Amino acid sequence: MSSAKTAKGSIYVQDISTIAQIFNGARSYSKGGVVLHMLRGVVGDENFFRILKEYLSEPGLSYNVATTEDFQRIAERVYGKSLDYFFKEWIYGENYPKYTVGWNSKQINGDLFHLTFRLKQNVNTNPQFFTMPVQIKITTNKSTIFTSVFNDQQDQGWIIPISGQPLSVSIDPDNWLLEDVVGTTEIEDRDNIPTKFSLSQNYPNPFNPETTIEYTIPASLNPSKGGTLVSLKIFDLLGREAATLVNEHKQAGNYKVTFNVETRHASSLPSGVYFYTLKTGSYVETKKMILAK
Repeated sequence: MSSAKTAKGSIYVQDISTIAQIFNGARSYSKGGVVLHMLRGVVGDENFFRILKEYLSEPGLSYNVATTEDFQRIAERVYGKSLDYFFKEWIYGENYPKYTVGWNSKQINGDLFHLTFRLKQNVNTNPQFFTMPVQIKITTNKSTIFTSVFNDQQDQGWIIPISGQPLSVSIDPDNWLLEDVVGTTEIEDRDNIPTKFSLSQNYPNPFNPETTIEYTIPASLNPSKGGTLVSLKIFDLLGREAATLVNEHKQAGNYKVTFNVETRHASSLPSGVYFYTLKTGSYVETKKMILAK
């Protein structure tokens, strides 16, 4: 990890005029290996080894020339989700995230506590901040809890319901990330934490090929489920499902998801009016979007 942190420039080699640039030790090897390790952490072991197997056996690529775009395409096909953020930031971007971490807790009822957790990244150049799942280790007076949050904002907070009083909190306990914790911060009980469900209008709208949808999830009172089950889907005018953007438990917080008709394998969708629906428990909200090819 230490050598990877000294890498200058992007893993994608901009200057191929010298051997030293192409085969730079810190950038091409140390950071390149760490980034592949991080991809394994994002997609999970089963998907990761399937990706490698299919990459090696892909018709047209075996015993031939392959590009970064080929590898990304196969990775997304196996994983079933867009990895555009990962490749843009870690392959074509520079540096690595430097986090300031903050947390406090509040007793809700008996052994139920709400842990208010905040991550703030130092502003980078390319990208301005890194989008990544971040694992959290929470030590309480009863047990040690491992959970994760999806950090997709420069300054972001979550409420995590847990059983037991939190004593200490740390990030990335298994060293999946190339990162540094550069400081801690005090936070208020409700700092950056939403108090109700909401779904924002996508932007841009109309769009082609990409648009962003933001939504918020308040705290769940049931820590055993690891958050609130959230579904965010896109439908056509006839009510047929066109894409699933989110279908998983989410901790309280502010979220955004990008819908790209190309990377999400929805290139066959015609221009027209579509609807996106956020559903969680009894809360349902729908908004209209326009795809203009």
